[in-house]
Amino acid sequence: MLRRLLAFVVALAAMTGLAAAVPASAATMHAPKDSQLWYTFEGEQYNIGVIAVAPNGRNAYCIETGVPASYEYGETVSIADSENARRIAYLVDVYQSNTDPATQAAIGMLIHDRFEMLDKPLWQKRKAAFLKEHPTVQAKADVLWQESAAHVATTTKATVTYLEGERSGYVDVEITGSGGTKVSGVPYTVTLKGPAVFDDGKTVKTGKTAGKTIRLAWKANGNGDVTANVAYDHGTIERLVSGQDYLRYGTSTSVKNDVATFDVVKDFQPGVTTVVNRKIVDAGEPVSDDVTSTMADGDTWKTGTTVKAEGYYYAGLAPSALGEGMTPNDGESAADFLARVGKAGHKPDAYGTAEFTAAGQKKTVQAVTEPGGSEPYSSTGGSGIGTWVWVIDKSRQAAEVREWIRADYSSGLLERAETLSVRAPVSVDSVATEHSALVGAEISDRITVSGFPDDHGEFAGDEAYGIGADRKRAQVSVWWAGDPDDAANDRQYKPSGDAVPAEDANHKRIGTWEYAAKNGEIKVGAGAPDADGNPVHITAETHGYYVFVYTFEGDDRVQPASSSYGDAWERVFVEETARPHAPSLTTAVIPPHVKVGEEFRDSAKVSGRLEVGSYVTFTAYEPVADGATPGTGERILDEARVDLDAGKDNQTVLSPAAKADKPGKVYWKATLWSPEGEVIDSHPLGIDGEVTTIEEEPEEPEEPTPEEPASEEPEEPAGLPRTGTAIGMISGIAMAALAVGGLTLATIRRRS
Repeated sequence: MLRRLLAFVVALAAMTGLAAAVPASAATMHAPKDSQLWYTFEGEQYNIGVIAVAPNGRNAYCIETGVPASYEYGETVSIADSENARRIAYLVDVYQSNTDPATQAAIGMLIHDRFEMLDKPLWQKRKAAFLKEHPTVQAKADVLWQESAAHVATTTKATVTYLEGERSGYVDVEITGSGGTKVSGVPYTVTLKGPAVFDDGKTVKTGKTAGKTIRLAWKANGNGDVTANVAYDHGTIERLVSGQDYLRYGTSTSVKNDVATFDVVKDFQPGVTTVVNRKIVDAGEPVSDDVTSTMADGDTWKTGTTVKAEGYYYAGLAPSALGEGMTPNDGESAADFLARVGKAGHKPDAYGTAEFTAAGQKKTVQAVTEPGGSEPYSSTGGSGIGTWVWVIDKSRQAAEVREWIRADYSSGLLERAETLSVRAPVSVDSVATEHSALVGAEISDRITVSGFPDDHGEFAGDEAYGIGADRKRAQVSVWWAGDPDDAANDRQYKPSGDAVPAEDANHKRIGTWEYAAKNGEIKVGAGAPDADGNPVHITAETHGYYVFVYTFEGDDRVQPASSSYGDAWERVFVEETARPHAPSLTTAVIPPHVKVGEEFRDSAKVSGRLEVGSYVTFTAYEPVADGATPGTGERILDEARVDLDAGKDNQTVLSPAAKADKPGKVYWKATLWSPEGEVIDSHPLGIDGEVTTIEEEPEEPEEPTPEEPASEEPEEPAGLPRTGTAIGMISGIAMAALAVGGLTLATIRRRS
């Protein structure tokens, strides 16, 4: 008892001395109730647990063994952050209101173990004495320490997962404590810095950890780098400086770490690759293109997005344009590029549209006549070089699509893969000079060819574009058909069908000559030169049929062409002796000059003995300019038939009336036919008397001004017929003229 009393006196004296030394601003704590356990060490009584309660209500724990307690303190000092500090802060905060002496003693023991500041060896001795009296507290302390590990964060980690390219994904955040354990109950904040937001459209997510990975969905709202900043809260502890220092809970603070940086790309750049599925197309055929969707490297197509590509087809370009295409400038919009193509003189002839929902999709697009239309485009009239330009115009996409497309796309004009050649059709209109002749006569043919490009024969081809050179020459062959032994049987072998026959005893090729593969008239035979300048003479050496056949094998700009073997205009029937009273044909147009819109005709005088069923046909071609090749236009009369009277040796017939809606020269062809469809007589296009000239209607005279009264109309000279005379009058005039020789007639029948 005396020893205890002495210790109390000493302690009291020490406390009194300390109190005297405390500054006037010192704070005062008070003793707690029932929040500690007592034990005996070296005969003295000590306690462990909550030793005092600070003015802010926080529990205070002893951290200096062997120093008398004091309830006054003058300075508060933060204890450096560490894992131990955070775990102790957690425990003293969570168990602030817990008054269980064993729990608070266990916390006090954990504090001494890690933050004893005065005499650690002495603490170990006292701890041993304490546990001897309270052996279960160690187990409680161990449980509490494990608990703190599960609720105190020390490290953070974040990983990024991409879902749709770099457009969206997850940020997986792990907030861990001692040993890598995912902690629970820790307040956290995840912030995105950069062009991305979370799935709710915000850049900040808050919550409390639940002992597992935190998965947060994000989506890009731009392009660039994004940093995921993770912050979490933890408690702090502080030291109360006194005669005996104390430890109490400080404040909650936040740790911020930039734990993940990643790239995001919201939009994408769609485009197309294209190739014409046929490099050579015949005029009149459809034009189509194989179009495949693409996108820029590193991009990802936005799921559910339909992108529209639009094609523009330009036809009729000259071969000289190859290699002189146009490419879009950097940053040039699709509309501006197409406008620049238009200013260069190119206008689209056809259009195409393709829609894509992903990269790598292939569509075969057939050209149509209007943008967005459905009527297929035909390349008729578009022979020459054709090429496609494809664009993706951002402004022309659906509203919900525009935000995902980075910029316009345009392909170039006259790209090699996108360029083709449309082969022009060749028209052959020919008439043998004589349709009947005697053995030994020289026969000849006049062939009118149209449809070749004006520069045909000059194009040497372009290997890079895959378009071959022009074939410079065509061929004309003469075939014989008949019975070599009996002229009476010749008509059994009358030529028929388009294809030439195989050579045999009744069918032989007399010869083949070459001529320039160009437009114009070709004279074959009668000494006219071939392509090499050599005169050509063709003699009918035996009776039978002689047929002229024009052939062009075709090239990459012009279609193959051939006249028909069975063409009646192209054959000559050769007999051994002349037939008496053989029919002949003489023609003349009525009148030779008319105005646009006025009627005109052709007339044919037929002489000689005819078989019953003989007839005349009239053909008239639309007006063409002076110097144009006859027979190159459309027909305004096409083999109009007029039957003949076999009982008359001389008769004149008129063609149906024709009209022209433009000025120029109308070329006529009249043909005399037998009942069996044999040409008895005809003539080449363009001979004198078989051309009607269509003249412009004169302009209306201007109304006279008041100051200048209109002059009187001059009197019409007497005896001049007006144009536009009634048909009956024309017929009567024609008959009278023919009867008296008043019209100039073109005599067609010629004999060698």
